[in-house]
Amino acid sequence: MLQQIPPYLREQTANSLYFEAQCRIQDPVYGCVGIISKLYEEIRNTETELAQIQSQITCHKLKVVQANNNAETNMNLLSTVGTGTSFQIPAQSTNPTEFQWPNQVPWFH
Repeated sequence: MLQQIPPYLREQTANSLYFEAQCRIQDPVYGCVGIISKLYEEIRNTETELAQIQSQITCHKLKVVQANNNAETNMNLLSTVGTGTSFQIPAQSTNPTEFQWPNQVPWFH
C-alpha cells in the first residue's frame, strides 16, 4: 500500500495509518471518526457560547448608549427649561393654590 504513495509522503502516511489503528483499538466502532465527531461537537458548543457572549456584549453596549442618550436628553431638557424660565413662588406661601405657573414654561402647555 505504501509503495503506491510518493516517497516524500510515505512517512506521513505511515504515521496516519498508525494513529488510525490506535484509535480503532481504543474505540473499535468509531475509531478516529469518534474523535473527529467529538471535536466538531466541541467546536459547535464553543461557537454557540461565543455567539451568546457576543449578544450579551451587544445588549450591554446598547444599554450604555441608551443610558448616555437618556442623560443627554435630560440635560438638554433641563438646559431648555432653565433658560428664560422663572417660577414665581410667593414668599412664605403654605397654600398650594397660591403657586402660579408662568406662561413661558414650554412643556406645561
